[in-house]
Amino acid sequence: MEEASKDLLDNPPRFSRARIAYTYLNSSDRPYIHLLDGGVADNIGLRTPLAALSSNDLPWSLPNKMIQGKIKKLVVIVVDARTDPQTKMDKSLRSPSLTTIVNIIAAVPISNYSFETVQALHNTIR
Repeated sequence: MEEASKDLLDNPPRFSRARIAYTYLNSSDRPYIHLLDGGVADNIGLRTPLAALSSNDLPWSLPNKMIQGKIKKLVVIVVDARTDPQTKMDKSLRSPSLTTIVNIIAAVPISNYSFETVQALHNTIR
């Protein structure tokens, strides 16, 4: 437990990922696991591979596995199926409808976060 407390102070993101992963080990508390789309949290599913690419934490560290020769080539395929919200609100004198506003509120943060995640992947690989 002392080591976990140290991790909380030294590397809060790693501690959080480990805490969440640990909950999957208890099948009596979680007899069924339902997977959902990441949405705003990780719409394109790159956050965990990005963490593995930038981490020196064993056993997740891909850089260490590459140095050890356990990984010779690494291919990351990213499919971003997002659509840009098309609105005509800037062509109308009327205020946008509630539906238009909700659609923009949902789409723009996902798009921005996905773009930043892909850029972080590019930067990490470089």
